[in-house]
Amino acid sequence: MEGIHSDYVYRAAMLLTKFLHKTLNDEERSELNNWINTNETNRKIFEDLKNEEKLESDLKSWNQKELVIAFDRIKKRIQWHDALLRKMRILHLAALIAAIALSAVLWVIIVGSHK
Repeated sequence: MEGIHSDYVYRAAMLLTKFLHKTLNDEERSELNNWINTNETNRKIFEDLKNEEKLESDLKSWNQKELVIAFDRIKKRIQWHDALLRKMRILHLAALIAAIALSAVLWVIIVGSHK
């Protein structure tokens, strides 16, 4: 599972890099658009990267070490959001299972009381 998640983060970073270099093909552009529209965090990351004036200012003030730290922060934001989504999916699944179990118990009680 961790490998799949790492691949997702790497792929997002690669697509964002290709966007900045204006080297995306149509398929990659579509994939990037899907990633951007997945959630507000992705949209915010993308909007920050599109602000060329801010990027230029940031790049001038950062040294190589700071660039690595910034990249790691972006990666952690993506990873944190993905972890949150996984937890939400688990909670939704647990709620669905509980609802099904409750429905089954109620059905047994109702059917049993009519016999």
